[in-house]
Amino acid sequence: MVEDKDDEGNVTGEHEEVDVRNEISKKCKKVKYVITEMEGEEEIPKIELKGKPSKSAYSLKWTGPVFQAEIESSGWFSQEIEVETSWKNPALGMLMGYVVAKEISPDDICDRITVW
Repeated sequence: MVEDKDDEGNVTGEHEEVDVRNEISKKCKKVKYVITEMEGEEEIPKIELKGKPSKSAYSLKWTGPVFQAEIESSGWFSQEIEVETSWKNPALGMLMGYVVAKEISPDDICDRITVW
């Protein structure tokens, strides 16, 4: 119970307040990677992601015609990224593989989600 007071501090009544707590668990269930500008391509290449991220141990593997990337997390907080490409523009393939695996992987996306 909480006392109600007027502007001068006099008690005018009381009311009940309830403390409510919400626990929110963030999950990244689906990620859609879209390559919007692939000059000279008729169709946007699809990227497939295999694996499920978990803070304790995970392995993720991206495959597609532009690049293949794999990342594994160890218990020592280090991440080793392997990127391969046979794309006609190898610099683009390597760069995209690295950025997707390192900067916009599902666990990083989940870390950047804010709940308000």
